[in-house]
Amino acid sequence: MNPRTQTLLQTLENADWFSCVGKRDIADVNYAKSWLDAVSHCVGEDWKYVHREGRSIISSSVYKKSKTRCDQWNDTIDMLKNPVSKLVQRKAASVMELNHLPKEFGWSVAGDLINAALECEYSDVVDPGFFTTTIVDIYLKGHFPCGWEGKYPEGKLVVY
Repeated sequence: MNPRTQTLLQTLENADWFSCVGKRDIADVNYAKSWLDAVSHCVGEDWKYVHREGRSIISSSVYKKSKTRCDQWNDTIDMLKNPVSKLVQRKAASVMELNHLPKEFGWSVAGDLINAALECEYSDVVDPGFFTTTIVDIYLKGHFPCGWEGKYPEGKLVVY
């Protein structure tokens, strides 16, 4: 794991996730109204599309810049799964239990952070993208980035 990815995971470890859900303190986003609404967004097809599209942008950018680095793609994902899963478990377990959130909530968080970690792992060949510059920032501000409204990328991020 490269130092940039390690720094990302440590920064996320030190952050107070979900501490500001329900507050409307971020500009230029749409807000979920409740945990139920947030979960509805994070399991929705629009958000799944954003995740797929985001990962596709990362992988195609890596492929264009370095076929050798692209050949390591699946191994890189495998390497990131365990530390990201453990981080999500530590940081999200209490909010999941307290709010009776389904396992899909955890999967959505893990998907966000795997994509951010991929951007970090490949930062030697691609510029930081949506997940490290936008999604991680939302978590660091204590919110949950949970969806997308409108046609990506022209629409707006949904945050709780």
